[in-house]
Amino acid sequence: MPLWIVARADENAESTKARHDYHSKMTMEMRKPTPKGKWEKALDSSQFWMLPIALIVANSLRTMLGFWLSLLVALGVMGTGTFLLRLPATAERNRRLEEDAQSGVIECAIRYPGAVSGSLGAGWSSGFAEVRDGTIKFQAAFDMAVQRKGSVMVFEDLHSMGDRALSDKRVLALRRANRVIAVRTDKGEIELAGTEESLKSVEDHLRHGDGEGR
Repeated sequence: MPLWIVARADENAESTKARHDYHSKMTMEMRKPTPKGKWEKALDSSQFWMLPIALIVANSLRTMLGFWLSLLVALGVMGTGTFLLRLPATAERNRRLEEDAQSGVIECAIRYPGAVSGSLGAGWSSGFAEVRDGTIKFQAAFDMAVQRKGSVMVFEDLHSMGDRALSDKRVLALRRANRVIAVRTDKGEIELAGTEESLKSVEDHLRHGDGEGR
């Protein structure tokens, strides 16, 4: 076989591989949610720095008020401090989630309702998703199987299946989710749990974007 034919074949193979690698990279790349603000970070870490403050208050008042009364005052300081800190943190979080949702990025949890009970897929996996161009890209915050940040999962051929019952309310409350919707995808049915605003952006995409409107 002439060398120029072999060279052309190698060139075509490399070009095809490069296009495939580029497509795979673009498929797996996704926007990240906006980092938490200072008030959110302060609230998340408050249990570590507010308790020492409360103990200092209790110790300083123990001689004057006695053990139990000084303890009640310390608990009151913790409760009041947490409440006051939660106000700006909640407002900051709501603004962040709203801005992210407008760009197609949401914090959510996902599960496969058809998975075998007790398996990893049957439970809720927390993370974030990007809804764009007829796809949902989801990345788990932590993958139990490999003990590290989860890889990106891509779901295509999206069709909304409406709301689902808000079961596992205690589990979902830990993820700050107040709504669950089901979506049929190329990988089967999935359920997404998140805030009302976040899931509304998903439904808007399915209704008007590439996923549902095709």
